[in-house]
Amino acid sequence: MRLRISDRGGETPPSLKLYVEQQVQRLSRIYEGILEAEATLTHEKHRQTLDLRVHVNGKTHKAAGVGDNLRVATDDAVSKLRRQLERHKAKQRRHSLTAQELALSGKLVDDADDSIPLPELPATGDVPRRRRARGSPPKGA
Repeated sequence: MRLRISDRGGETPPSLKLYVEQQVQRLSRIYEGILEAEATLTHEKHRQTLDLRVHVNGKTHKAAGVGDNLRVATDDAVSKLRRQLERHKAKQRRHSLTAQELALSGKLVDDADDSIPLPELPATGDVPRRRRARGSPPKGA
């Protein structure tokens, strides 16, 4: 996993950058498919903010943490991102259930069920034309 840390509004001590890096690395325990992470540390007068973006396969998760110091902001952002990654991982698991698991859960419908009649298809010459949508110009105009 690549990690980029950038500062805004001031210089961050190396010890805090190391803390942010360790906390973001811990996210890979929850979800192994993290490709890249970006952390933006913002220093304001009485408020410290950490904006965190994590790129996983085809999706970007974002979280922001706010606090009196950067450690509190980091913990806040990482906990928000942890919840998002756990939800993402659970969603992926649900979508990747095998046929056997679906059959055991009762969600798989038997394909050989003839109780539902299939509609009769029209002959090839009797196919109705599609109607144009309202407001769309006629073909060729």
